[in-house]
Amino acid sequence: MSVCSLFDAPVYHVERTGSTMEDAKRLADEGAPDGTVIVADYQKQGRGRFAERPWVSGAGESLLFTIFFRYEDFSRIPEALTLRTGLAVSTAVDGFIKPVKTAVKWPNDVMADEKKLAGILTEGVSNTVFIGVGVNVFQRHFPDNLGSGLACATSIALVKPIKPLISLKGELGLTENPAASRHTIRFLLLEKVLAELDGELNTEFRAVTWRERLETRLYMRDREVVFAPGGRGTEDVVRGVIKGIGGGGELIVETASGEKKFISGEIRL
Repeated sequence: MSVCSLFDAPVYHVERTGSTMEDAKRLADEGAPDGTVIVADYQKQGRGRFAERPWVSGAGESLLFTIFFRYEDFSRIPEALTLRTGLAVSTAVDGFIKPVKTAVKWPNDVMADEKKLAGILTEGVSNTVFIGVGVNVFQRHFPDNLGSGLACATSIALVKPIKPLISLKGELGLTENPAASRHTIRFLLLEKVLAELDGELNTEFRAVTWRERLETRLYMRDREVVFAPGGRGTEDVVRGVIKGIGGGGELIVETASGEKKFISGEIRL
């Protein structure tokens, strides 16, 4: 199945790879145009924001891709690019699991039913920004949450059973072959994500309204959380209520000592 991309750039598909992020960096070095996408059915070395949190899934279970863009200088990079990518992913996924609505967890996750459904990893090399996206589509089993026996992630298939998805043959253009149907669902989702991302980056209205739209989907907004400014492993935490997002993508937390803005860290429930 071919994938339509509004970025007017190639979409490469491979069955297996080490990492779509590394593949994208190679393609950029070779002169591939902005907006080029590399999508894989399986990657051996998928990684998340932290080294100890690799992205693990079976072949054909996840939507795994990286897209890249070049910018003249740092000031030209769209503000809050990772969060806005999360907004694009969240909006695209909603069409597959409605009436369930996803939420964007600061700084780089998409949640459904209080569990992680997708993650975004953004890396910069010189003047090029690489955006890696992983969406759990068909997984049914995940590691539990710190030995609690409760999985900390979910998938489209768990939120909305696959049978109703595959039954939408007319809308999704699916075949009777279950394997082919699964392939089609992942590629159709990729098209939807790319279309939403194009809108986020290239539509003036979205450029000026992203904060407002994101805050309607902000995970744990107006709820109390424990926040670790130093990220994973730190014991330095603050307790407060998530109030919103700053102009540069900062997380705004109302604490006992007043409002604080954080540019890095981790939300702990």
